[in-house]
Amino acid sequence: MPTQATIDGVRCTLERLSDGAICVTHESQQINAMHGAGTAGVVSYIVHPAQRNQYEFVNSLLPTDQQIAPPGPNDPGPWWSFAGAAREKREKDEE
Repeated sequence: MPTQATIDGVRCTLERLSDGAICVTHESQQINAMHGAGTAGVVSYIVHPAQRNQYEFVNSLLPTDQQIAPPGPNDPGPWWSFAGAAREKREKDEE
């Protein structure tokens, strides 16, 4: 269920996804001279549990019943995370 929260003074919609990641959506204004009038719009990004600091912060903004415990230090994480890269290296070394 989507939740409203303010991050750095910007009103955002937070939604927990089925894989545990959190989708953050907010309105965006013109960002610089290269992005002229009429270029504002909706911005969304996904915060994955492997992004530990950002994930813990965004997760804490969710209602208590929607929060989940962040992954532990032995969580394998996705391939692009530090934990995932370390796992792949271990697997290669074991071969």
